[in-house]
Amino acid sequence: MPQTLISSNQDLGIALDGGRTAFRPGEVVVGRVYRSTPILSPAATLIISLHGRAKAKAVEKKGTRIEYRSRVDLISSEKSLQTLSSGPLHIALGEAGDAKQWNFEMRIPTHVDPDAVKSEALKQGLYTPTGDESIFQQTLPASFYVQSLRNEAFVEYYLEANLEARRQDSSLSWTARLPIQVHEFRPGRPLMDNQLAIKAVPLSIRSQRLLPNMEDCQLTASQKFQKLINASSIPALCFELEVTLPTILQIGRKPVPFQLRVVPDMEKSSEVLHGVPQTITLASMRVELESLYQVQCRGMFNNIAAAWTTETDLMGGRYLFHRSDTYEIPYSEEQPIDLGEKVRLRVLNGRGPSTEDNYITPDIVAPNMRLTHRLKWEVKFEIARETMRASGSKTVRLLPPNEQGGEEYANPPPETDQQDEWIKPPHETDLDDHLVFM
Repeated sequence: MPQTLISSNQDLGIALDGGRTAFRPGEVVVGRVYRSTPILSPAATLIISLHGRAKAKAVEKKGTRIEYRSRVDLISSEKSLQTLSSGPLHIALGEAGDAKQWNFEMRIPTHVDPDAVKSEALKQGLYTPTGDESIFQQTLPASFYVQSLRNEAFVEYYLEANLEARRQDSSLSWTARLPIQVHEFRPGRPLMDNQLAIKAVPLSIRSQRLLPNMEDCQLTASQKFQKLINASSIPALCFELEVTLPTILQIGRKPVPFQLRVVPDMEKSSEVLHGVPQTITLASMRVELESLYQVQCRGMFNNIAAAWTTETDLMGGRYLFHRSDTYEIPYSEEQPIDLGEKVRLRVLNGRGPSTEDNYITPDIVAPNMRLTHRLKWEVKFEIARETMRASGSKTVRLLPPNEQGGEEYANPPPETDQQDEWIKPPHETDLDDHLVFM
């Protein structure tokens, strides 16, 4: 039995062929509108339309709790409107089953409608971030719902059928709605260039074990005391941990690049260590994908903004390594090790048949909400039997999964020098910062 959602009086319903309720942009929704209860009207009109909108809620608590909401249309329902029937309508009493039904086909657009976005944004006093051409380049975002303790953001799509029956000087109307899921996708070939970027983390260590043939020796009491007071006589190794991370990611089974290499700084290191190779072993690592949700709603005098984050562990709970899984980090001019490839770091979705839990949504930009992502990482490694730690983060652009066939996905719109009026500069202490609402 197809999943349906009908009006409360059960006089009108929508059913989809095959019971499907999830579609991708560009696909055609095939179904029917039906009515089985009696009706007699010399002039009746039945229409169906497709709706899509981004909705947000921001809560301000200053003594009293005040909720602000915003809604921006992504699809023009007027442009999608279809008239399924117009004229006399008669369903006799006693007819059983789907006494009357009207078939329809509705194509889901691939991109947001610039007219719909602009009209709603201006109506609500929200900022329209881009011009018509750039808005048209934005693919239709996937359905999603996320909620913090007080705020929420979601993108929803639904079909709506309206039946209006007129008789003499009176008229009656019925409405039925059927929600559908839209799964965003990237047509064409998989992403080939992650546009890697290198981040150098300066570190240093002092230890007698950095000297040749001293790696596994037991330190004397005098040596331990010298190490405790960080004596200048102890050899010092200064180096940079080079971390190579992607700036663009795609949901799917392709591993996330995460490369490490240690590059010594011999000008700052002790002369006795020049030319001495070092063994650096990875002890543990953690990589998470952080999703930053930002919403803005129209308040009484200005816009009200809220932001919150969620994290997805790309390691799947694998934090500590066993001895059999130990990896050596290359030293000096060697090629970096790609731990993303070694441990199969991937951005995968865990969507269930009827839930959005654990579903990773690609980047979204709309006048009332923004969804951006960053990779957060932490590694611990051993050198000269000392454990060292480094961590950081990198903002990434997250693309939807690719689909075979179709034309190749267009490159993301270039970033402009235009400053969004509802964004303030990032904090100086952040390595790679999100956009933050004012």
